Amino acid sequence: MDHTSFVLASCGQFRDILHGRGEVSIDGESLNLGRIVAVAKHGSAPAMTDDIKVLAKMRNCVDLLNTKLAEGNIVYGVNTGFGGSADVRTDNYKDLQKALVQHHNAAVVLPSEKAQPSSSILDALKKHSIPAPIVRASMLTRCNSLVRGHSAVREEVIRHILTLIQHDLTPVVPLRGSISASGDLTPLAYIAGVLEGNPDIFVQCGKTQGYDILSADKALARANLAPLSFQPKEGLGLLNGTAFSCGAASLVIFEANQLALLAQLTTAMCTEALMGTRRNFHPFIAAVRPHPGQREAAHNIFGFLGDSQLATNLPPEEVGLAQDRYAIRTSSQWIGPHLENLAHASLEVQRELNSTTDNPLFDVVSKDVHHCGNFQAASVTSAMEKTMSAMQALGKMVFSQCSEVLNPMLNKGLPPNLCADDPSLSFAFKGVDINMASYMSELAYVAHPVSNFVHSAEMHNQGINSLAFIAARYAADTVELLSLMLATHLYVLCQALDLRVLHAEFERSIHPLVDEATSTAALLACRIPADKIPAIQTQLWTDLLARWTRHTTCNLDDRARLTTSDTLGLLLQHLAPHCTTSSSSSSSSSTPTITSGKEEPNLAAALHTWEHTVRDILVTGYATTRQRFFAHQNTREYLCGPSRRLYVFVRDSLAVPMHKGLVDHPTVASSGGGGEGETTTGKKTIGSHIGTVYAALRQGELMDVMLACWEGKMKNGSSFEQGCGNNGHGGGDPCCGAMNGGKRKVKEVVGDVDREGDNVCSLHTMAWSTENRNVHPLESTLVFPTHKPDKATSVPLSVVDGTVTHYGPCSAVWFYDAPTEQQQTDSPSLLAQQLKHSLAITLCQFPHLAGDLSMVQHVPDGDHTQRINRLQVTYGSPTDPGVQFDTVRCDNVLDDILPESRNSNSNIWGESGPYASSFLPDIAKLPFMTLAPKECPLSVMLVQVTQFACGGVSIGAMIAHPFADAQTLAIIMHSWSRQHVLLSSTSSNSRPPDNLGPPPVFHPQLLDHHPSTGAIDAPSPDPHLISLSRSLPSSRYDWFAPAPSDDSSSDPDRFLPPGITRSMITSPGTPMPHSDWDYAAPLSHVKIHFPRAAIEEMHASVGGGGCSSGKTGVSVHDAILSYIWGAVNRARGLADDESPVSLHVIFGLRRRLALPEGFLGSPILTRVDPPGLAI
Repeated sequence: MDHTSFVLASCGQFRDILHGRGEVSIDGESLNLGRIVAVAKHGSAPAMTDDIKVLAKMRNCVDLLNTKLAEGNIVYGVNTGFGGSADVRTDNYKDLQKALVQHHNAAVVLPSEKAQPSSSILDALKKHSIPAPIVRASMLTRCNSLVRGHSAVREEVIRHILTLIQHDLTPVVPLRGSISASGDLTPLAYIAGVLEGNPDIFVQCGKTQGYDILSADKALARANLAPLSFQPKEGLGLLNGTAFSCGAASLVIFEANQLALLAQLTTAMCTEALMGTRRNFHPFIAAVRPHPGQREAAHNIFGFLGDSQLATNLPPEEVGLAQDRYAIRTSSQWIGPHLENLAHASLEVQRELNSTTDNPLFDVVSKDVHHCGNFQAASVTSAMEKTMSAMQALGKMVFSQCSEVLNPMLNKGLPPNLCADDPSLSFAFKGVDINMASYMSELAYVAHPVSNFVHSAEMHNQGINSLAFIAARYAADTVELLSLMLATHLYVLCQALDLRVLHAEFERSIHPLVDEATSTAALLACRIPADKIPAIQTQLWTDLLARWTRHTTCNLDDRARLTTSDTLGLLLQHLAPHCTTSSSSSSSSSTPTITSGKEEPNLAAALHTWEHTVRDILVTGYATTRQRFFAHQNTREYLCGPSRRLYVFVRDSLAVPMHKGLVDHPTVASSGGGGEGETTTGKKTIGSHIGTVYAALRQGELMDVMLACWEGKMKNGSSFEQGCGNNGHGGGDPCCGAMNGGKRKVKEVVGDVDREGDNVCSLHTMAWSTENRNVHPLESTLVFPTHKPDKATSVPLSVVDGTVTHYGPCSAVWFYDAPTEQQQTDSPSLLAQQLKHSLAITLCQFPHLAGDLSMVQHVPDGDHTQRINRLQVTYGSPTDPGVQFDTVRCDNVLDDILPESRNSNSNIWGESGPYASSFLPDIAKLPFMTLAPKECPLSVMLVQVTQFACGGVSIGAMIAHPFADAQTLAIIMHSWSRQHVLLSSTSSNSRPPDNLGPPPVFHPQLLDHHPSTGAIDAPSPDPHLISLSRSLPSSRYDWFAPAPSDDSSSDPDRFLPPGITRSMITSPGTPMPHSDWDYAAPLSHVKIHFPRAAIEEMHASVGGGGCSSGKTGVSVHDAILSYIWGAVNRARGLADDESPVSLHVIFGLRRRLALPEGFLGSPILTRVDPPGLAI
């Protein structure tokens, strides 16, 4: 029987007794965990069996003992001394039994536990007596052992004990003193003391009797019982057994088993709260590693999540973590071994309940007397240590899961500390996080094995002893601690699920509003065709959500502002190409036309309007949704069945509400609606709410809820063997609209099989395009410079570089026809190897491309502390990530891919189109979206070589934008091309072969749509440059022409397209005097704020009016720059100086990374250097 089946059966037996569908009959064979818990904790009355055979066997056993004594036989403990004193003899049988009880009535309880006068100091001590439920369980256990007829104890003795239980009279038994060697001698001696009416042994009366404490003689009188005078072996028969160890273990394992079930339920809830995947528990995983415990746990959790609307059932997404973290993903593997241990421990304890644990034993059939060691409770110790280990392991898992839910860096968009209000003033669950660490630390300490601390006792007669009762006591402590953790975790999960669904409801409410704002912006900017807008809306919505999730630690207003500001670049990226296309299409194809001055303000106005509109939508939408959600939570509609039952139990049955933030603090007066209108009266602390859950768990109120979870799972027919039958999210998916704004069709990939799936339910999922299904990865390697720098170098990048960190990367694709027979010398795989080699040589010129992009971190006592959070690149270190070089195979031929002249403007060929995404590297591997701490550095340059079925090849390159704009990429690729051609020429001892085919073919949009095309201050890419590029032939740059014979004398203008001069794409002036600058000097950061009127006045004064004013038009940026620069020059006394003065430090600009001779410069850097006199 597996663990789950055993626990369900035990709970069912318990409920049967509690609901009057059975009785607890003491017959020596049928006692189980459920029945002993019903008696010990819930007052069910046990009864002596009326089985004639059982009663006759007991009488026959007593008779057998009397016969042996009459025959003069020596029987240990009857006519001998005890333990190490068993070398003495006596025929005073009754006094010998009294002497046995006497020397074991030697332990300590406090005066207050005996109803005797006490002091405040003693009253403040922890109890020194065993809890009453354990005593009752032990009394019942000892009766069940004695009734088996092997101990020569009369029926009357057993009936006395059962009568005490029935009258709710429980002996006060000292907590300490048993080593569970010859059984639990000391505690059982106090049971015997009560039976003989010892006036210095005490009994606690039950609730109906006011919890009075009576002496044993008075307690017997209250139960109408006469004191017993023990017969020859009855004292020994009462003491010499494992009843206290086994009774305590029964109560412990009964609770521990339920905690193991609850841990599986909370794992399912946690998977939903963290939007994890059900596939972690797929049947295949357990089938190939067929440990029964792992399979059982996976079966349970997989079944629970079958109808969840939050847990996904899909393969990894293109961005983000590809798999859940260990606390969720490996939970079935973690839980499994402990389920096996708990199942075995449960059987050990239940077997002990129906065992004879005494010495000596009498066989009424053979008439033999056996001197043995059945009192040695090592089996119980083994069971309890398995239990302690399981509690500790489950606690560690729960702690890790809870920590992940509470941590905003790990919980996939939940707010920090699970606060429902602004995080600047609400730290709701931070104390809970600390408490969990406390519980876990104590649990780990308590769970150490007890059996390691066995000491020899009683004249070395008890040289080994089980310490089973001590083990059971500490196992009970582990159950207590894990119960605290699970109650806390359940409270945390209910809050997390509420916040998760609140976010889903918020998404659903604002999605159409954001789409409408995007549509309005698109039409205002450049009247984009209607069929283009949905794609822009989808990508912008996905990016907006990702950025909204990233800013959970901000207050609502700041969160909305940062989210919209960060997303604005993507909107510009989508709108700019359409706007400039419309401008160029209105002109003659032979005459480049600059976009009219009327259209640029429209784009800027569209961006401004979108930013403010969406910001208001976010703020208003979230505030409104939150207020409505506070008044009524519909979380249960999103949850799987078992999670729903637990959630409803906490929220409805226990009336534990969602925590709304600071307003829920009992001393804070509430205001406003949405469930926040109450005064401070009736509010509870977080601890009180958790205490309510904890009390329900310890009282067994959760048992029926947990059993209903399994019954519901079985009724729903959730089959582990069926696997992931539903490719989406279980059954129907009513929440899909809330999560993604409606249903959509996606492709799901499982193994090598493609299949359609509906109802994708993920906050940030993007559907795969079907066009890239014919691309198959072959190899992925890292390429490093052939000669690494001698030492690691860190170079800070400029502040301006940092402004483009979140822009799309700089990327392009080059396609090459299959070589002719004369050109065919190498296989595609060899060509890929040659390309790697030539790239490695090229990287010697660009070592930073193999480096790590990060933020400058604070170093104590360093001299660069003022540059914290500046971008930097570190290269030449052992941890360089290198350039990622992927080789893939495409089933298509080039004729299927390359656009002809009649379709080169087709929708499929933009950077966001399917072909570009298929032949460019995976953007998720590029560090441009975030520079947060990562497990390993990400490559800043990615290369993908695609081998086509026709023999053609494409080379796709992608570089993080802080490193390179479009023209930088051109130089890098040109250098690589020249190196590759030179390498091929050297190896063949002939002229450089044209082994890469004709010049590359690509669409200019792959380079020109970036905002970096032109000055960074411009509201859009330079329309003149773009219109020129649109008129160029498809083979725009002949970068792969044979290398000139003399590198040093090469004309850089040779590589410029016709009609474009160096003056168009580089800043005028002389080079910066870098060699004279002190790069080690700390930076000074100054913020200067100008009113709008002042900016307009500056702009007009320097000719901002354009050509109509008769002056040369300059941008607002240059006007502000000249104003600041002039002020600096005047302050330095350089206003009348005729020598050039370079302005560099005001914007925090630092030297860009070294580039080869002939570099064309970066259009995103602004530099001016006329003399001060000219200002």
